[in-house]
Amino acid sequence: MTTEQILHVDVSPPTSSLPDFPTVSDELMRAVAELVTAKYAAEAARRTEVGLLLDRAIPGANYSTIDSFAFARACLPFLDLPSNSDIPLRVPVRCVMGESWRWRPEHVDSENAEALTMFFLDDVRSQRGAKECASQFAWPALGLVIAHEGKNRIAFLRQIGAASMPASVTLIDYPGAERISAYNVHVHGREEVWGVLDDRWVEPIPLYWLGRAVLASYGVAPLTPWPRNFPSPEMIVDASNPSAGRPDLEQILEDLRRGEEKVAVALCDVPQMKPNLMRWAILWLGLFSSAAVLYGLGDTASKVACVLIGAGTGGSIFWQLRWFTARRAWLNT
Repeated sequence: MTTEQILHVDVSPPTSSLPDFPTVSDELMRAVAELVTAKYAAEAARRTEVGLLLDRAIPGANYSTIDSFAFARACLPFLDLPSNSDIPLRVPVRCVMGESWRWRPEHVDSENAEALTMFFLDDVRSQRGAKECASQFAWPALGLVIAHEGKNRIAFLRQIGAASMPASVTLIDYPGAERISAYNVHVHGREEVWGVLDDRWVEPIPLYWLGRAVLASYGVAPLTPWPRNFPSPEMIVDASNPSAGRPDLEQILEDLRRGEEKVAVALCDVPQMKPNLMRWAILWLGLFSSAAVLYGLGDTASKVACVLIGAGTGGSIFWQLRWFTARRAWLNT
């Protein structure tokens, strides 16, 4: 089907009993719509000669289409997916990120376009368990929606100019703008943008420049330099554990404080002086074997044997007594 044919499909709003999606400001709605459009533009560009460049630059671009959630999280920080209940709603199409991984608008025959349109816009598509039900995740405070089931139809509905669509929507809270800060960070020779939630939780924003308008319209303050009272970016990167989730600044600061504490240590606690247990056992075995042989050779030899045993025992005690102090962090190196 050609673009002209698609644009002539009748998309008059059907009679609907579904409640509308929660509204946001016109400015925020426009910013979200532009971000969604940018995602579709990036997908179209991937099918051209610059596709390989985009695959390296955009998270989630290693499949036949760009993963919507990976793309959104690269643009906007702190988008979580808790397991909330879902409700049937009528959702503005221009704010929905879909993925045309199975079919695209040009795959639809002109004679089937109107029937397909009526099918997709029927309120029944918002009912869990219905045929071709559309399920979506939404952050009402932002006005952003990501299609979960029925993601292929979004590009088609955008192409024909549909204003809204029925879907079963999981509504997810998004942190207030005053809780989010965005910082310009220089780390290991790279310039990055990091978001910080509640002055505690850190999350990189690789595509901040695409999501900047949405964050600004939402009320997040513009970029500022990394605060001096926070741990250094290098320290955060080195302390990060992907399996543990977002880096916690409070925990990192607590680890730093604990690392500066002075603690009593023995020589055996020092990482660089850890004994090799096998060699230690061989040394002790040789020492006591020699002492046993000497002890049976007469008075003088027995005295030497006692000295050897005493020296070995004293050395072992000296090795394990906590006679010294050191920084706790030094012991973990």
